[in-house]
Amino acid sequence: MPQNELTQFVADNFKELVEQHCAELLTSGGAAGRFLRAISGEGRKLNDCDDYLPKCVVEACQSESIFDHTHAHKTLQKIIEANAAVSAAMFGAYKTNLMTKIGSTNRGAFVLASMCKNNDETSKNVVKEMVKSKKDIEKRAKKEKGCEVLLKFL
Repeated sequence: MPQNELTQFVADNFKELVEQHCAELLTSGGAAGRFLRAISGEGRKLNDCDDYLPKCVVEACQSESIFDHTHAHKTLQKIIEANAAVSAAMFGAYKTNLMTKIGSTNRGAFVLASMCKNNDETSKNVVKEMVKSKKDIEKRAKKEKGCEVLLKFL
């Protein structure tokens, strides 16, 4: 069954599922993570996912370890790249602490790099904040691929 058809069957319950289990969906390396990424993308959004998904993702990210989680950081990258509302919500929540809260690990730096890719107002604001930490990013880029990728946006 194609993903779009599957989406219509679960649409009514998806908001409740995401609100109650977003962290688990983010950390799932299986179908749950792929499904969360798929519904957040342009052209494949559930009815009102922009109304609740950004808030749920930000709340799930209150645990800083989620940015360093093997599966969650990849899922976050895909959601952020596909859904500007999630990126904007993440920026709003961590605006002054982007490097200390999100980018403090190699995998977190990849998440920040994703926030720089959309070429929108949020991306520009993220880059402005990252420039303030450029020396630290340059130093870490010698050892961490995430910072190396992030540095390309600065």
